[in-house]
Amino acid sequence: MFTQKSARLRRRALPIVSGLCFVALLLLGASASAGADSQADGGARPTIVLVHGDWADASSWSSVIKRLQSKGFTVVAPPNLLRGPVTDAPYLAGYLKSISGPIVLVAHSYGTVLTTHILHDSDLSPIISSTVFIDPIPFLLHLPSVAFNFVYRKPRTANEWQLWYFASRDIDVSRTLSRHFFWAENVLWKEELVGPRVGVVLSGADQIVNAEGVRKYLTGEQQIIGEGGMSRHWKDGLELLFYPGLDHAMVFDTKDRRKAVLEIVHRFVQLQ
Repeated sequence: MFTQKSARLRRRALPIVSGLCFVALLLLGASASAGADSQADGGARPTIVLVHGDWADASSWSSVIKRLQSKGFTVVAPPNLLRGPVTDAPYLAGYLKSISGPIVLVAHSYGTVLTTHILHDSDLSPIISSTVFIDPIPFLLHLPSVAFNFVYRKPRTANEWQLWYFASRDIDVSRTLSRHFFWAENVLWKEELVGPRVGVVLSGADQIVNAEGVRKYLTGEQQIIGEGGMSRHWKDGLELLFYPGLDHAMVFDTKDRRKAVLEIVHRFVQLQ
């Protein structure tokens, strides 16, 4: 999951890759109206930074970034080396330090692990105006769910077999997780969430993340009023979407689901 070798698996992990690509499309849909509002109020326009997860690379954003830039946004998708947080996080931090002005940081899956390191950086956290975590790994990482689901669980469903065969049993991935990935270095507590606006998108049947546990942890609520299969929570700058029954990255599979995520990003950009 966190090694160079895993990049060779990206073509076989289409659901996750497609989910990552949809993030950029969401931003594209929001660009026209958000750009107009920013120009009208004269405020500093943030740079939108897209941090992809595993089984992908930054080149997947190229054509979309050009279209967003034509609408007036500054959008970048820095390379993610996929060598593990010890290497990848400092690389991303160096990239972000070269950006002038506020940043809206949008991350998916493994990208949210790197986002945790950015929020822990005292030099960088003040310029992160908003963050969006999609299928986040770092919350409740001190509990065994992520390690068990990714490394030790016996696969039963097709998705679990895909994860087990192409990632969990990869020798480099196993070595990295067993010897070079420590929960205390990658966990994110809710008290550490930076900025007035934080978005979290959870898939209830996520095969890696204990999404229900994360939802309860972040909101402090046992139940949230649902909206056509999707539950929404707003509180003190946190906006959380919870989709019961969806697996990792499946939130991007339909127009209605993508629209709800688009609305979060749209608001975060407009409110700068």
